[in-house]
Amino acid sequence: MTNLDSINEKKYYYDEKSANRAVDFIETFCLHTKGDLAGQPFILEEWQKNDIIKPLFGWKSKKTGLRKYRQCFVFIPRKNGKTNLMCGIALYMLFSDGEKGAEIVSAAADKFQARLSFSISKNMVLQSPELAKRANTYRDSITYDKVGSYYQVISADADTKHGLNLSCCLLDEIHSHKNRDLYDVLLTSMGARKEPLMLGITTAGVGDLKTHISKELYNYSKKLISGVIKDDTFLAVVYEAEEEDDIFDEAVWKKANPGYGTIITAEYMKQQALRAKNEPSFVPTFKRLHLNQWVSSEINWITDSQFMECDGEVNIEELYGKTCFGGLDLASVRDVTCITLLF
Repeated sequence: MTNLDSINEKKYYYDEKSANRAVDFIETFCLHTKGDLAGQPFILEEWQKNDIIKPLFGWKSKKTGLRKYRQCFVFIPRKNGKTNLMCGIALYMLFSDGEKGAEIVSAAADKFQARLSFSISKNMVLQSPELAKRANTYRDSITYDKVGSYYQVISADADTKHGLNLSCCLLDEIHSHKNRDLYDVLLTSMGARKEPLMLGITTAGVGDLKTHISKELYNYSKKLISGVIKDDTFLAVVYEAEEEDDIFDEAVWKKANPGYGTIITAEYMKQQALRAKNEPSFVPTFKRLHLNQWVSSEINWITDSQFMECDGEVNIEELYGKTCFGGLDLASVRDVTCITLLF
């Protein structure tokens, strides 16, 4: 689901040349770095092109000629190729966006996580003769000295980021950030740029996240998609299973995973679903990571189907006069409220 249907074409136009330029850059100069596809061109899937890349770089303001979207939130399950996609966008912003003195950063909840995606970007550069001859690669940065631009990985310490003048920021796994401080600091660092891009990609989180920045961005995106609110500068992209969906239905897997059958295999999903059927404790993990559903806990002690099997009629008449022992758990913090009567 996206909010692309709500574009006001009186104010904005689609620049197909610019949209295709971003796609062509990624598919020409960015190569896979791991697995069976290592060394082969990174060919974007249709959903990656049509839901994310082309809208971001193709839609422009008729008044200014500048890009329409300044922020993008992508809510997507694991194993759908989000890291390579982020890397491709980062390298396009560094080498081909045309911004002189571009400042591009990758950030995550911790520097180790951010460096994972950055290392893929660096390997993409090293594998491409055209990019490698234009860049200098270091442990935590890539520089394009001809235009004074750089791409680097940063830590999660928001207090040290107030001097940045970012043109592009890529935030990974926002649900794992401790608070919203880093997001806010990085977003407000883009005020002096004409065409900044803040790209946040995450899976669903765990626990009470009502006031967390990841849940705020998710709720904001859902409101944009449904048309409850309008924000011309924000591209919302949400892939998820609905709360009432059957989590063991293959059609639901396809709905939640845009890369189903290509990036993420059907066999892998079947294995994960079978484990969830056999292990109640794995159900929240399966729902969160592979169906992108928010969960209150990472562990289940019993499945919904097992709980419902306990349903049955009770003959109250037969219990009159018997000794009864009662137990009550008020669950005042975060647990299952329960009352038990043993006759």
